[in-house]
Amino acid sequence: MHLESVGNPRKFSRIARQLGLAKPVIVVKSGYSGYSVPPGQTVRRAHVPPGAFEAMMDQAGVIRVENVHQMFDVAQLVVHQPLPAGDRVAIVGNTGALGALAADAALSQGLRLATEPTTLAPDVSEDEVTSMLLTLLDNPDVDSVLTTFVAPGVGVERDFSGAIVRAVRHAALAPKPVLAITLNRRGMFPELAIGTEPAEQTPEQQAPEQQPDERTRRRPERIVPAYSMPEDAVVALARATTYALWLATDQGERLTYPDIDRFRAFAVIDRVLSESPNGRQLEPAEVHELLDAYGLPVWESVPVASAEEAVAAADRLGYPVVIKATSEALRHLPGIGALRLDLDDAEAVREAFAALTARFTAGGSRGDDPGWVVQRMTGPGVACVVSSQENRLFGPIVSFSVAGPPTELLDDIAYRIPPLTDVSVRELIGTVKAYPLLDGHRGVDPVDQDALADVVGRVSVLADDFAEVAELELNPVQARAGGVDILGARVVVARPAQRVDSVRRAMTT
Repeated sequence: MHLESVGNPRKFSRIARQLGLAKPVIVVKSGYSGYSVPPGQTVRRAHVPPGAFEAMMDQAGVIRVENVHQMFDVAQLVVHQPLPAGDRVAIVGNTGALGALAADAALSQGLRLATEPTTLAPDVSEDEVTSMLLTLLDNPDVDSVLTTFVAPGVGVERDFSGAIVRAVRHAALAPKPVLAITLNRRGMFPELAIGTEPAEQTPEQQAPEQQPDERTRRRPERIVPAYSMPEDAVVALARATTYALWLATDQGERLTYPDIDRFRAFAVIDRVLSESPNGRQLEPAEVHELLDAYGLPVWESVPVASAEEAVAAADRLGYPVVIKATSEALRHLPGIGALRLDLDDAEAVREAFAALTARFTAGGSRGDDPGWVVQRMTGPGVACVVSSQENRLFGPIVSFSVAGPPTELLDDIAYRIPPLTDVSVRELIGTVKAYPLLDGHRGVDPVDQDALADVVGRVSVLADDFAEVAELELNPVQARAGGVDILGARVVVARPAQRVDSVRRAMTT
């Protein structure tokens, strides 16, 4: 498929997932530049990050490619070769240069090398080629094979197709994909066809008066696809491998939480929209009530305007506490120091409040009153961001990232489209590049990923249940070895446009 736009992403995702379980769906998507819509046609803009569209395709098992060239490269592989059982690839040929290029390309595409690239002599015999290929195909640690055989010299006519075909035919009982890198040819060639058994014929087809049709001709069972460059072959193999792994992966069970109180959440949303028909950001008490209904308790933050108020708040919350600014301008600027941590008694709270207000209130270094809150101090861990947004075409979009520079500067954010399963929530968390920080980077205790997945899952269910939740952000979510603490939350509710995923469309007859 070539998609210029996706008018109904949620429905497309469901249908593509069902179809992908039976046969590969290969998609090249244009439109990121805005120049793909044909003149005279109107396309509804999704207004979502590209990562959300890619996540939808990944969840559905769609094989995504960047251009039509890659689309046909992948198609000729998945149609004519078996899918790989894993990501371990072996490389064999009579040129070390091509083998090295193929190895580099394989690693860059996320494949693993089952063995070091095997380089045979430039004038290797066909029997030796067949023998080496059979050895690799019989190796249980090899999932696919790339061949890089070329003519041994300028002006020398030599074709190793017969040797490759014989090896693949003999290994048919344990089929693995084989791809040929040929430098001078690309596509499907008769000399790379494996087997010429005739199709089964009915008595009517065998009658003399019947003209033979396509079904009665002798045809190849499989063909080894040829690629002119190592990079082309590796990209096709990597896409096919990703699809094969998706097929083999347990998709998990759809998330459900018996302790969720949907009626309580609905009452909060209905009350706010009754008072503010155009929607608005929820007040802190409303945020707590809504999220509590979904098992997402948010730690209390007490606004304070004086040192004595700060001490009173700390006494009530319990020591140690933290004092921090609520100003967006200060919260997201590294090195500003608009907070004080581990304040374990009243005197420490007074001193910290005095120092902060002297530096940041009117007449200080920034000239604005940032606002201050006191909050109980959490344990050491990794600050994360869990959020959702409602989109008219996509519906809810859930995202996860590690707070700070990975989110704000590097755009290291993972997306998924609800409804989610226990498996897809784990994948969402593990997709971000900063994931090692959650998994014991440099000897630090790994965070409680079960508790973190529970928070992400509950957010996804809330977003899926209520299209009125236009925006939801939990920031920061402090993930630590002993659990997860939600330290801040922001929710915006609004009357939503109808999600375009319920009406069945069909051509009239």
